[in-house]
Amino acid sequence: GTSLLRSDFSVSCQDPRYDFFKMFAIIMVFVWPLGVPALFATILIRLRKELRNDAIDKDGELVRNNNRRIDRFAFFYDVYKPNCWWWEIYESLRRVACVGGLVLFPVNSVLQLNLAMFLQLQGLVLYTYYQPFEEGVENFLAISTQLEILITVHFALLSHLSGVSLEHGND
Repeated sequence: GTSLLRSDFSVSCQDPRYDFFKMFAIIMVFVWPLGVPALFATILIRLRKELRNDAIDKDGELVRNNNRRIDRFAFFYDVYKPNCWWWEIYESLRRVACVGGLVLFPVNSVLQLNLAMFLQLQGLVLYTYYQPFEEGVENFLAISTQLEILITVHFALLSHLSGVSLEHGND
């Protein structure tokens, strides 16, 4: 029998190119979710001394914002308070857990929904405790977003437990 790719029937699963891309995909499943946070952690941990610097210059600007040695990595830290220099590491791991970790459990199962609630509650608590952003409005938006997702997952769990479908077209 012929085996074809479900999403594109013009691709044969016996083709050597299919095997190559299948192996590439399997490798990338591990490289991306583990490699990216590891890269972020390596960069930020190496620069942590400069990133924790909360000294203010004569213009009222953080001294770290004018440091040429770390300037090219500003997108990792510039929105965070100096004591939260590590926040991008945490956030990248949280995202991997929320997006990549939850897919390992049965879709819409009580276990998956409870784990999602736990991850969101943990995020809500940490965002509320640390308030990692320099700007208050960004902290407010981050906390509000965590709360909104927590409430959404809570209602999905309640819906699942009561047997009510939230899917469209099941009227």
